[in-house]
Amino acid sequence: MNAPSVSVSDIRYTSITYTWSASALAEKLQYVVANHNLSDSELEDSAQDMAISEHSYTATGLNANSLCNFYIRAVKGDQKTAWTKTQSYTLYRGNGLGATTRIWWTEITWSEQKYASEAQLIISETNLSEDQLESYPESNRINVSLKPTIYTFYGDYNTTYHAYLRIKYDDIGYDSWAHEEFTTGLPTPIKLHVTNHSSTGFTVKWDHDKTHAVLVSNQSNLSNEQLNSMAYELNDEGEYTVSGLAPNETVYFYITKSHDDTHGRATRWARYCISAKPAVDETITVSNDVPFIEDFNDAAPLWSTIATDNTYWAIADGSNRNETAIIKTQAFEGEQNICFINASPSSDPNTSELISPVLNIDGVTNPILTFYYGIYRWNTDYDNLEVNYRLSPASEWKNLMSVDTYNDQWDFVSVNLPETSPTLQIEFKGTNGYGYGVMIDKLRVQSANYTQISQQATAGNGAKIYAGKNCIHVQGAIGGVTVTTLTGQTIATAKGEDALIHVAQGGIYLVHTGGLTCKVLVP
Repeated sequence: MNAPSVSVSDIRYTSITYTWSASALAEKLQYVVANHNLSDSELEDSAQDMAISEHSYTATGLNANSLCNFYIRAVKGDQKTAWTKTQSYTLYRGNGLGATTRIWWTEITWSEQKYASEAQLIISETNLSEDQLESYPESNRINVSLKPTIYTFYGDYNTTYHAYLRIKYDDIGYDSWAHEEFTTGLPTPIKLHVTNHSSTGFTVKWDHDKTHAVLVSNQSNLSNEQLNSMAYELNDEGEYTVSGLAPNETVYFYITKSHDDTHGRATRWARYCISAKPAVDETITVSNDVPFIEDFNDAAPLWSTIATDNTYWAIADGSNRNETAIIKTQAFEGEQNICFINASPSSDPNTSELISPVLNIDGVTNPILTFYYGIYRWNTDYDNLEVNYRLSPASEWKNLMSVDTYNDQWDFVSVNLPETSPTLQIEFKGTNGYGYGVMIDKLRVQSANYTQISQQATAGNGAKIYAGKNCIHVQGAIGGVTVTTLTGQTIATAKGEDALIHVAQGGIYLVHTGGLTCKVLVP
């Protein structure tokens, strides 16, 4: 008497069918079905009889990708063959739903499924619950083919969508909905940068591989629809010049990208905010006795920015973010600081530049730049900071330092300026790294040997007041500082605890801070 020779004739998601050859001389068969391995004693306890005329058995009620052990033996009287064990798994029901964003479209893909008869696809801009999916209108469900397993989706650019897929199988009906979130692309011009930057205009350049359309406007919030309806010009040179601006004037440079292969289909417009430089006669002179101080508590009008669509520099209270506990929401000192902000997080490494006024540091001995900064992360992601200088508005930037790690508190930096110039500028360049911004506060350009001259007065509230040539320096100010003449004429005001105020000429002035008034002699 020989044992049955078993094979698997059919495998589904919830069932497996076994067949076997006839066993000569056997009177009956015995079998056991289990989802784990059984010992000999367990087999004896679980054995069930089967007629010798049976040549197949279907194990049903199984789960997808589950183990099924099928044992069988032949029996004649007290004689029994050894158990024949056949181990099999049901089919794996992994739909493999995914989305890959191309330049002009998104490819939604899934795995080919054996014994599947149809598939339904839903694409929505909102995240749908199970109840919403079940009640979703049939007319808006997309019946997709299982071959090929790809669906091409054309949606709005730079928009988040949700794809839901469910597959119908012959033996179990519809499976549960699979979910995939994806964001369509925004293929903006690459390596966009500004050259010939002056007080009257600039030239924008970019690497171009297809035709681009450009538009310049003084409006900052034009919609995609408004821009499409306006007159613009095609530009495939990768260069555009803006002229005739006033010093410090800000314009918005809009650019879009078209593609011959898609019959002129264009991306959404990308916006870049660019300011003309200050006039040359607005140079600030720095001396060994008078440092340049910027606390960003006011508008800082002599500073200029070159900002991309998703990033920019702005006066803010701390980082202007409140999402997590590690984010600083206060300036280092005073009421405000300046912050590189990533307004719409993107994987593209967009950069924005913050450029100082023109500084005359020709007479400064051992000039240094000092400032406080903070770089705050989102999970493990953070933005980067690069600090550069140039000897004139027409010269190339040179690197002073780079910061490529985050810090969860304000840090102090002091770096030597290796060259002096009557037209020096400092640049802070922020690069989007999906973080919560880069903060700068309490910036100084001064001589490394700078010390305040002897103390002139101490207010009753603890504020210390020093006088230098054509300047008044207040430390520990309370509620800001106001400087007046002896007759009460206001000369200047300042915010923050550390204030440096420039005066046109020497003389006796009154310093008001924290409700108290002190008299100081300026040489």
